[in-house]
Amino acid sequence: MKTLDRMWILAALFAVTMTLWDTPLVYPIKVLVVFFHEASHGLAAMATGGRIEHILLDPNLGGLMTSTGGWPLVILPAGYLGSMFCGAALVLGAAWTHQRRVLAFLVGLALLIVTLLYVRSLFGFVSGLVFGGLLCLAGARLSEAFNDLLLSFLGVTSMLY
Repeated sequence: MKTLDRMWILAALFAVTMTLWDTPLVYPIKVLVVFFHEASHGLAAMATGGRIEHILLDPNLGGLMTSTGGWPLVILPAGYLGSMFCGAALVLGAAWTHQRRVLAFLVGLALLIVTLLYVRSLFGFVSGLVFGGLLCLAGARLSEAFNDLLLSFLGVTSMLY
C-alpha cells in the first residue's frame, strides 16, 4: 500500500474512532489499550530490576499493575508512554512489513502470555484471553489486508487513548 493511501486510511480510522468513542463498539479496544498501559508499567518495572506481582483490569476502564523493586520514576510514566509506543509499533509494524499476519499472531501470543503470567482479575483475565486469542486467530486465518487494517486500527486507537 502506498504511503499516501495509508495516511488516508489512518486519518479515516482516527475519524471513525473519535466519532464512535463513547459507544460499545470502541469499548473493547479501550480495554485493550488499558491492558497495554498496565503491561507497559510492568515492562518498565522489569527493565529497571523490579518484578511484576500482578496486573488487574476492571470493566470501568481502570487498571493496576503492582510490582516490587524497580525505579518508580521510570515505572510511573511508563503506562501512558508505553500504550502510545505500542500503538506506534502496531501502526509502523503494519506499514513496514509484509508479514502482518505473523505480526498480529505474535501480538496475540504476547497478550496471552502476559495474561497467563500476571493478570489476576477475572475481567482482565477473560479480556486478555479473548483479545490474545482473537489476534492469534486473525493472524492465522485472515488476510494480510485485514490484519493490516486491524493492526492499524488498534495502533491508532492506542495512540489516541
